Amino acid sequence: MLAKLAQQDLIELIGEDSGQCVSILMPTYESGPETAQNSIRFKNLVTQAIENTSDSCEKLQRRLQELSRLGQDDNFWQHHSAGLAIFVCEHGEQRFRLPQSPRETVYVGEEYCVEPVAAMVSVVAQAID
Repeated sequence: MLAKLAQQDLIELIGEDSGQCVSILMPTYESGPETAQNSIRFKNLVTQAIENTSDSCEKLQRRLQELSRLGQDDNFWQHHSAGLAIFVCEHGEQRFRLPQSPRETVYVGEEYCVEPVAAMVSVVAQAID
């Protein structure tokens, strides 16, 4: 099961110091026959992430290759919200459901790309208050 992205998750992601990091954001179909497109889109985004990581980051590339297997898990793709965010570094990965569809993004850099999802968390927090 995927967790909902919360403000504390963002704080932890921003504070992460793990070398090269990968952020994958994607809109997802929540139900119906279109959900089959989710896994195809996901595999393409992970492939793009692998291509964009440095060859010197073999451990990160292996982790991404393992992550790509998620594209074959039909059960995983049947239960989604409007979007998916996955953050990967050499030391681990975190997966989150998003309440809104993000713009499809693959970002590889020294830090995670959290700006596109930060506003979503802020809107949800305001709605709760």
